[in-house]
Amino acid sequence: MAKIEAILTRLLDATGASRGTLRADDPARGWQADTPAMEVLRHGAPTMMNDASVNHRAAGSIQWIIKTGAILKQEDLTKVEANPPWQLMQVFKARSQMVGPVFKGDWVYGWVSAHDVTGPRPWTETDEAAMRTAIADIGALVL
Repeated sequence: MAKIEAILTRLLDATGASRGTLRADDPARGWQADTPAMEVLRHGAPTMMNDASVNHRAAGSIQWIIKTGAILKQEDLTKVEANPPWQLMQVFKARSQMVGPVFKGDWVYGWVSAHDVTGPRPWTETDEAAMRTAIADIGALVL
């Protein structure tokens, strides 16, 4: 878990985001995607570790990454089409997010998220490159 924490820390260092998470369905590790397997926090972002009340795989944002296989960049969560769970904004204070799939074969095993609680913000190509690196590094560790 320390290696995953280090990867998420590097993601936050590179992007300036407030929260980095890994969610995955991996019964052998005791992971279920409705609760993060790992989380790193900054900027006073509230933890998501104790809340499994949301079916994250059913969320519009996660359905979008499952369908497209692409990294989702949402600059202002109040103005998006692939809706995240309402709790992401209301309870966990996210204002923008970038989410990328971790594939096991052609199945979305899990996803890495970077949330910003400081306000809407653009996600740059540099941010997306940092997300791609985090996804690859986590995939190399857990798959």
